[in-house]
Formats: sequence, structure tokens, C-alpha cells
Amino acid sequence: VGRHQLFVPENYSHGINSERLTVGDALGYIRDIPQAQRARVQRSISAVPAGDDEVKWLDLTLGEPVLMIKRLLVSEDGIPIEFLHATYRGDRFNYQTST
Repeated sequence: VGRHQLFVPENYSHGINSERLTVGDALGYIRDIPQAQRARVQRSISAVPAGDDEVKWLDLTLGEPVLMIKRLLVSEDGIPIEFLHATYRGDRFNYQTST
């Protein structure tokens, strides 16, 4: 259970595939943006106390632990393509990666 906030610059918004926002891999919705094909990703994962937004959206009490993920997708030219700020309930989340 989590809350995602995505920020994509307006000049890339034409490449967003809204049908892929809720299915597929995490970056599937912007796969049609040419600059995203060889972009690099910076990701940070932290355990933080729930704030007012998490209390409201995730049905938590203030201060309960949440997992916060921040992701910045940057083109080869150093131009930001996407910024994600996501928070997840600490008691209902499993983070897995594979390469």
C-alpha cells in the first residue's frame, strides 16, 4: 500500500502512456519518450516517520514508520525526465530488485 507522486516536465508530457501508469514496470508509462531509453536513475530509499500526508492517504498514525523512495530519471544530456516521490506503509511493503 503506497502513495506515488510523479513529476514529469511539460515538454515530455506528450510521451506519457496513461494506460501504463497502473500496470507493468515502474517506468513503463514513459518508455515512449526517446530520452528515457538510455537515461540513468538515481534512487534513494529511507525509513521515515509518517507525516500528515501519509496519515491521510495511507491510514496511519502520525510518526508510524513508512518507507520513502525518491527516484530521479536523468537523460544522457543531464536533463531531468522524471522525479518520483513515493511512500509506503512500513508494515505492508516488500521491495525487490533484479538486474
